Amino acid sequence: VTMAQPTLVSLSEKEKLQQQALHIASRNILIQASLSAAAETQAREKIQELVIMIRENYDADAPWLDLGAYRRVVGDYEGARDAWEFLAKIRPKSYVVFHNLGDLYAYQFKNYPKAEEYFLKSISNAPGNIQGYIQLVTLYQYLDPSKVSEIEPLLLKGIAVNSQSANLRVTLAG
Repeated sequence: VTMAQPTLVSLSEKEKLQQQALHIASRNILIQASLSAAAETQAREKIQELVIMIRENYDADAPWLDLGAYRRVVGDYEGARDAWEFLAKIRPKSYVVFHNLGDLYAYQFKNYPKAEEYFLKSISNAPGNIQGYIQLVTLYQYLDPSKVSEIEPLLLKGIAVNSQSANLRVTLAG
């Protein structure tokens, strides 16, 4: 008597993404920020609501953006990163998620090359994103002074695309 070999079932790309989404969204809530009991309870409840929304539709942008934001507020920076990096994977043309990742890497992880990469991606995805230029200038000016020589060309590029932007002109003048 021979035993039948088990049939390997291949998951579709959508099913793989859905499994990954559920894994990321369902991770434990790690509270590392100093919050009041009421604020902690509210954050936990909101995160649980977002997890339910993601379970119902992992392909919606807003729950991922909010999940990352709430996890960041409670001090779960890795959770925020994972949420936003998943959204970046399924929305590679988004500018908001890359901007959020740039900010997270600059200020929480202090990984300036990664922050720069994400801010540049945000600007590439939306050249009209004036805040992307401003944040990158701030990174170069205050956090990674080795890049200060890149400020003027960056701002000139931003002004060329956003000719009416007073913010970019004032930043360049400064």
